[in-house]
Amino acid sequence: MRGFWNLNNYQSAIAYSNKTLLLSNLDEPLEIEASLIHGLSLKETDRLDEAYIILIALSETTKSIKGAEAKYNAAEILFEQEKNDECEITIMELVKQKPSYDYWIASAIILLGDNFIVKEDYFNAKSSLQSVIDNYEGKDQAEIVALAQSKIDYILDLESQSEKSSRKRRCGN
Repeated sequence: MRGFWNLNNYQSAIAYSNKTLLLSNLDEPLEIEASLIHGLSLKETDRLDEAYIILIALSETTKSIKGAEAKYNAAEILFEQEKNDECEITIMELVKQKPSYDYWIASAIILLGDNFIVKEDYFNAKSSLQSVIDNYEGKDQAEIVALAQSKIDYILDLESQSEKSSRKRRCGN
């Protein structure tokens, strides 16, 4: 199952994670890993509703780093399905989760910024993204901070375009 996941062979990863989950006397870490691989593989094959059910259940079962990863991916599915209010709630649950996992929280806050952009709430989007830039010091810091900054730059471009078109309308052009 792990090998198929690492090779991006999601159909086989689904099949073997299912087989793993059916084993008797399965220890908890392997059960958690199998559930995560199952849910993520379903997500990768665009079986989003099935993936969401598995990932959200896993995130409620364990508060480990794999649970945080599952919660983040569940939020990402909601975002892809344009369920923006539910996405925001799921992100807030992840942010409040104890113990917390900085990488997944930073990733979730960036997703929250995307969610605010879709809602055209640029102030909160920039604030969320700036908080990642100002505070994140964990795994892949340079990439995470660069991603947050690129999204702020995108928002500034959107605001600039909106301001220009607004001026044109006022001037009668």
